[in-house]
Amino acid sequence: ISGTLLLFIALVYIIAIKASGFLLNKPLVQNEETESDQNDIIKSVHKPIGILLTLYGMESIIRIFFYPKAIAPHLLLFSDLLKLAAWVWLAMVFVKTYSKLYANQLLERKDTLRREILSLGIKISYFIIAVIAVIIGLKIMSCNISAVIASLGIGGLAMALAAKDTLANFLASITLLISNPFSLGDWIETEAAEGTVVEVGLRQTTIRTFDNSMLFVPNSMLSDKIIKNWSRRKLGRRIKSHISLPNDSNLEALEKCLKDIREMLTEHPDIANPHRSLSFSDWKLLKSRKNIVSPNDFHGYKYDTMVYVDNLGPSTIDILIYCFSTSTDWSKWLAIKEDILLKIIEIIKNNGLKLAIPAQNIRFEPLPGWGQLTAVEPSTDNETFNKSPLQGSKG
Repeated sequence: ISGTLLLFIALVYIIAIKASGFLLNKPLVQNEETESDQNDIIKSVHKPIGILLTLYGMESIIRIFFYPKAIAPHLLLFSDLLKLAAWVWLAMVFVKTYSKLYANQLLERKDTLRREILSLGIKISYFIIAVIAVIIGLKIMSCNISAVIASLGIGGLAMALAAKDTLANFLASITLLISNPFSLGDWIETEAAEGTVVEVGLRQTTIRTFDNSMLFVPNSMLSDKIIKNWSRRKLGRRIKSHISLPNDSNLEALEKCLKDIREMLTEHPDIANPHRSLSFSDWKLLKSRKNIVSPNDFHGYKYDTMVYVDNLGPSTIDILIYCFSTSTDWSKWLAIKEDILLKIIEIIKNNGLKLAIPAQNIRFEPLPGWGQLTAVEPSTDNETFNKSPLQGSKG
């Protein structure tokens, strides 16, 4: 009987695996872009579904073979716990795979939906599944759930004191989601770290630094600290530089040089300009909130352009170059800044001017009475020559 039972169990397992594969081969969404994701879902849920079918088939076969005798209680308990574990595994896999499949579609349809909220929702789903599984497991083992909950209430104070940091970090994660100081992929700078936000978790925020190291910052350290978000800008990354010309430069040539630099910045395609850089939709978005907040500052639009003589140094005339690039990307910003500086050098040369070379003039003036000093002939008296001026007279 035992050999026949094992043969039937193996047969049920093979049939269950084949049946689950057949059922899951049907497409979930008729979309070529999601075909690879659907294949990943099929591969992920194939094994837990097959194991579930196998467990239910094994239990049915055992009941048939032992009929009319009752099955041992510990065997049924073990079977129920295995089925519960398989159900939990299947639920976890479904949450993980379907969130991957539909997250991008939801983000594309709703611009206001944030990725960190989806990530937090997935983790909360995992937590809910685990809690439900624990409650069902206690019920299967005939435990008094009310007594368990009461015991948790008695020890709740001690657990709260022990887990106060964890609770503080969890509440801080909720605060960060509500206040929305940053999103996934933003470049932020705080007292604790600087880098790109990778993930906002229930307890900590993961940040990838620019030297490619990973930082795990507790959320409580971020919720009550100053956060500088460099990514919250749609148009305009500042370019600020000083150009120094010799103080003997021709005044007319200098005025012409300033005018040419201003015209170059105004006509440059990569320099932010309010009349040319913003699209109609951007302006419509700004006007819709102009009576509520400062629209330019709220959305991050900067397009000021200034070229002025800023300072008169000891030997130089210092010119301030102040403008904003259309791109906020660092590498593109560096390329735009390089192009601007090269064009400014060309304008300076075309106007017959030149850049000032750092120099310092030193002038020596004679001290009062310098020309009235008389030479003193050296003394031949050994006693006088060897006498120290600090020594007093003898006697």
